[in-house]
Amino acid sequence: MIEKELKKQEMYAFITACLSSGEKPYSYCKRHEMNYGAYRYWLAKYKLDQSIATSKKEDSLSKASNFISLEVISESSISSPIEIQYPNGVSLRLNSAIATNELRNLINILSCLD
Repeated sequence: MIEKELKKQEMYAFITACLSSGEKPYSYCKRHEMNYGAYRYWLAKYKLDQSIATSKKEDSLSKASNFISLEVISESSISSPIEIQYPNGVSLRLNSAIATNELRNLINILSCLD
């Protein structure tokens, strides 16, 4: 498993260097004695990993933008009823007094659930 990861890192470094060189991939591979078919295989894996990483970033950014920041006025407690509705349909309704630190913990827990 470790050898596969090392090979992957080595090939991704080679691909990055090739792409940033401005040279045509076939010429670059030939100059560095790399099999062009192997280069194309790893290039496809590299592009797939890049697209997955990009989509994960976009997902986390879109999830983060759905939240509105709240300002806590006092650190003691909130005594009036409060309801928070999340975009995924989860609703947090509190009818009794709650300490603000407990409310903060509940919000953190619910934001982890998806």
